[in-house]
Amino acid sequence: MVLENSFVPSLYVIKGIVILDNDGNRILAKYYNQSFSTVKEQKDFEKSLFNKTHKGAGDVILLDNLT
Repeated sequence: MVLENSFVPSLYVIKGIVILDNDGNRILAKYYNQSFSTVKEQKDFEKSLFNKTHKGAGDVILLDNLT
């Protein structure tokens, strides 16, 4: 018996959500696992994320093996 509205298993995981302002400063950040366990690791990741994305290409990027 197949359920019509059943969820398909996936390996995709949301490890965190980050919102930065136009200068790269954190507005909101929520990390859901220990990938970035210290505030310094989080800030370093956010800085590299901003440096790679601030020009606004609008494409999907790969940063530190994360998309």
